[in-house]
Amino acid sequence: MKLTVVMSEDGMFTSEPTTIMEIANLACSGITAAVHTAREQYQDTDEAEAIDKELFDCLNLAFSKCLENAFPQFELHPELTEEILKKEDELLKAKVAEMEAADEATADSNL
Repeated sequence: MKLTVVMSEDGMFTSEPTTIMEIANLACSGITAAVHTAREQYQDTDEAEAIDKELFDCLNLAFSKCLENAFPQFELHPELTEEILKKEDELLKAKVAEMEAADEATADSNL
């Protein structure tokens, strides 16, 4: 069976009956492949980390909007993701500072 999927602003249409899980998996596979392709183009640049964060934030916002549109009865909290990312950054900075202090202490003791 060859499934054809057509997506437009008006909706999505398939050539064969399919389940929502199959459609979700197909859409996620396509998005994941597109992300990997995009990341390959900039992975060796100085801006890679900033672009990754921007791409993550864009996808997070898009998926949150999708869930909000599909399930308006549920209250979503996309702002929690931003709070989680901020906390993650704080923890990483603290870990880096801890490791740098340990490296400095080792270097000083070797003198």
